[in-house]
Amino acid sequence: MAADVLTPEAGASPFYGGLDVPQADVAGGASQPVTAASAAAPGEDAGADQSLKVFGHVGGWQLVEVRQGRRVKAGTRRETGQDGAGVGGPFDPFERFHLRTFSIRIKRIQIVRNEVAMKRVDVAVIGGGIAGLVAAAMLARQGLRPVLFEAAHELGGRAQTRIVDGFHFNQGPHALYAGGAFNVVLAQLGLAPAGRRLSLNGAVALWGEEVHPFPTRPAAEAATPPLSFSETACLAETFARIAEGRYEGRGAPLRAFTETLPRPVGMVIEALVRVSSYAHAPEEMDAKAALDQVRLSFDGVIYIDGGWRSLVSQLQGVASAAGAVLRSEHRVAAVRAEGRAWRIELTAGAAESADAVVLAAPPALAAELVDGSAQVAAAAQTAQPVRMVGLDLGLADAGAGAEFALGMDAPVYMSLHSAVAKLAPEGGGLLHLGRYLAPGETPDPKHIKDLEWLADRLRPSWRDTLRQQQRLVGITVAHELPHWRRGGRRTPVVVPDAPGLFLAGDWVGEEGMLSDAAAASAAAAARAAEAYLAGMPA
Repeated sequence: MAADVLTPEAGASPFYGGLDVPQADVAGGASQPVTAASAAAPGEDAGADQSLKVFGHVGGWQLVEVRQGRRVKAGTRRETGQDGAGVGGPFDPFERFHLRTFSIRIKRIQIVRNEVAMKRVDVAVIGGGIAGLVAAAMLARQGLRPVLFEAAHELGGRAQTRIVDGFHFNQGPHALYAGGAFNVVLAQLGLAPAGRRLSLNGAVALWGEEVHPFPTRPAAEAATPPLSFSETACLAETFARIAEGRYEGRGAPLRAFTETLPRPVGMVIEALVRVSSYAHAPEEMDAKAALDQVRLSFDGVIYIDGGWRSLVSQLQGVASAAGAVLRSEHRVAAVRAEGRAWRIELTAGAAESADAVVLAAPPALAAELVDGSAQVAAAAQTAQPVRMVGLDLGLADAGAGAEFALGMDAPVYMSLHSAVAKLAPEGGGLLHLGRYLAPGETPDPKHIKDLEWLADRLRPSWRDTLRQQQRLVGITVAHELPHWRRGGRRTPVVVPDAPGLFLAGDWVGEEGMLSDAAAASAAAAARAAEAYLAGMPA
């Protein structure tokens, strides 16, 4: 039986909707008006006129594009007239046609997943980390056509995970805040990450050379060594104030708050800020932003099975399923305004046009890509990154010892993540140790030695069972510290001096920190881009 052949409609691009159609010299072609009732997909509102464009024919089917305003859907219809003239039957969503027809009947068409060569798209998303993936997924869910450009071979950015001999190495210790914006966005996208909450039962606090139980539930009637009775009571009251949001501090440094407390109590609060924000900057960090982060941590954190690459994979899947095009190994060289559109220039020499751009790149790269925006340039110039030194140990045998430790008078941390999540081979362990760097502090090889000494102190058998390790010296955890001089605020999502350009990342917006800031700003950027495009002429 002869195979059906797709014939491109005159004027149609030889590439459309992921179909690699044989090249042909074609010309002509135009949209034809159709009534909303005949063009609407099942379950859709048929209250407005739409236009339909035929892109090709196969068997007794037309491949069509239905456009209503700025929203576009690809699909098929049965042909009722000669040579495809006329439209009949209900609109059939492209996905069902793909499964029923292309997989069975068309033998000469190659299906190319997630590759749509188009001259113009609704929104270009620059950057394939958490912010970029969230933005792409949200935009596609809103009915727009986003195309994401990522320079690296894999998507995910700093959320990627290396798997070596069964050990899942994140890029340093990662935790998902149970009540944070990222977890909220994941739920909105229908995603439920696999993992468990960290328990601080048995956790220890490091006070110089002394090791004491971690003060998770201080009570006024019993002292929590080395705190006195009165200091413990003060800590309990401070915890209650934070949990209930009874604090101010916007526009003042964290140290201004902790100096009002007895010294040991202030040290506990600053330690909790360090572990929840990765920032060791009590004299520069905005007090309200810092205490907001501690309050969020009271809801608990989740360690993710398989590492954060599992979150990246889920976001990729939901974005692609919604219609986003995700392109790795596509490095953008410049983003230029051209009238009301944006020209996306790639280092390979190609260029594409977009009606709007979500720039989900670090501030320095954003300023390099975009020329002419004072807001983007200023954000890059003033950005104060949050950095740390990390030592991650893959152990054949987890061994005995403390599973969580936090320095009260030193900016150090240790956690056996594999005790909570599936990150190591059966019987093995994955131990994360870290030292939080102060702003401007230079990473030193001695920091790694100090972390090894900390592991000796708390997990004495680690050297005997070490199988793999990862050293992260001076890695960037977040690209912006919420500084008190700016009231804890970061650069806005909307760029007033560049209409149609929107920012996303952990250095953008006012909500959350770390991945929560990235996800919250990405969702806000997607909403702002949709609103912007809705106001443009179709």
